[in-house]
Amino acid sequence: MADLPALINAGGRHSDIKKLVFCHHDIRQSNMAWHPKRGTKLIDWSWSGPGEPGSDITSLLIDLHKSGHNISNYYKEINLDHCLTLMGFWLNHVTWPYRGDDTLRFQQSLSALSAYEIYTTI
Repeated sequence: MADLPALINAGGRHSDIKKLVFCHHDIRQSNMAWHPKRGTKLIDWSWSGPGEPGSDITSLLIDLHKSGHNISNYYKEINLDHCLTLMGFWLNHVTWPYRGDDTLRFQQSLSALSAYEIYTTI
């Protein structure tokens, strides 16, 4: 908790991005639909747009790590700058005023902690 202000600040800074690619920006297990004949599809494209290479796989791997999956074979795919950005994003959001349901805040806290664990492990 003592590092919270520094982590929020660090997550708000962006590296010098030289290349942008089209991204979903919210890839997580709950935004994937699976059908036995049609396979897996990404849903909820409301946040899609330009982003850093590797940001979508980083989001997904953080979500999988949060759920207890071993992602160590995929560490090389993680964009550490984006991992830090997501950590700052989630930490910033959990400090917003409480509005009744704390489920979202809890999940954002878990995501920030998962991103922190990944960031400090790699």
